Amino acid sequence: MSLSLLLPETGVADLLTSWPDEPRVYQRDTTELDRTVTSASLDDYVATGCVPASEIAVVKAPGRIRGFATTGISRWR
Repeated sequence: MSLSLLLPETGVADLLTSWPDEPRVYQRDTTELDRTVTSASLDDYVATGCVPASEIAVVKAPGRIRGFATTGISRWR
């Protein structure tokens, strides 16, 4: 996967030219990844039961509260 789908141009340059010595947060615009992998598609994928809950990493977006049960089924909190 291209880093440009995940990071803005400055983030890609930072990552490829230096080793991060502290956590960084980058703001980016919507990319093709955001249009392809939506929260609804992730919810559907998790609801299939084929994804072990221990392998799900969740990053919360501001204003969106979402929880995942140990069964791998997503639920609102």
